[in-house]
Amino acid sequence: MSGSNLGGMKPIGLVIAAIVVTVILALPIMVVAGFYTFASVYAIVAGSDFGSDTINVGAFLTGLVVTVAMGLVLMAAAISLIGRALSPKRHRA
Repeated sequence: MSGSNLGGMKPIGLVIAAIVVTVILALPIMVVAGFYTFASVYAIVAGSDFGSDTINVGAFLTGLVVTVAMGLVLMAAAISLIGRALSPKRHRA
């Protein structure tokens, strides 16, 4: 079979690569949305207007770190699960 005939073959690698690129491009948007949600909930709970004298910097930075780390872990898990679902099964002869 020639490599140029993609119609008869399953281009699993290309599908997984497209998904990975899409997830990597979506990561910054998801991190910003997640942190914005955290900051909004923090402002409601703390009654803060995010002025320098009303904010707990430790809690704010911890929320930022946890939000980014959680986004990365969720993205890695999603890529792993999607890759496993799309990869061909190995058969023993």
